[in-house]
Amino acid sequence: MDYRITNLQQENDALKSRGGPKAVAAIEECTTKLEKELEKIKRERDEALQWLELFDKELNEARCDLSEAQRQLKEAWVRARRADDELLMER
Repeated sequence: MDYRITNLQQENDALKSRGGPKAVAAIEECTTKLEKELEKIKRERDEALQWLELFDKELNEARCDLSEAQRQLKEAWVRARRADDELLMER
């Protein structure tokens, strides 16, 4: 993205040096529009990165919760087997 900006700035400078006042005004208007578009894209990128961080955090929390649930389930299975074994021994 930065290389495009650099190229546009170089083109701008070249056109300004060759063009008259109308060309310079048109180029400056185009430059302003591109700068606004760039700022908008940067804001959108930053917002997307914030969402990504949030979702990544939520995913990690869900993984931790899943791991804990699996551990508890395993413990419950062990207790159930022991209880079954004890019942079988009592008979």
